[in-house]
Amino acid sequence: MGELVFQFFLSYRLKLLHFLIQDPETEIILCYLEGIKEGRIDTLRKILKDNTKPIIVLKGGKSERGSIAAKTHTASISGDNKIWKNFFRQYNIIEVDSLEQLLHSARLIDCYGGFKVHNLAVVS
Repeated sequence: MGELVFQFFLSYRLKLLHFLIQDPETEIILCYLEGIKEGRIDTLRKILKDNTKPIIVLKGGKSERGSIAAKTHTASISGDNKIWKNFFRQYNIIEVDSLEQLLHSARLIDCYGGFKVHNLAVVS
């Protein structure tokens, strides 16, 4: 497998996410998300509406303590995990549980391309 080349590595706001979605050089977007400030979810929806690039998210603030830490650190609301999972599903965002999964997922998409799975069966 080839090595991953990072075009940008930044702490972002929604404007930067919009830039990365529009940037022709950026092929895959990796994010660490603690939460979002109240009133910004509609802006995020507009940015993601026509996105065709793979976005992989490591969502922080999932536990009660993590949620409190995210709120004090970023003044954002981490929210209910079920709501975030549905949001990610709606916008074809891949959620991972660790930094290792974030990087492995990016490598898989880079090597094999993005794909959409509607129905999947696993037989063992």
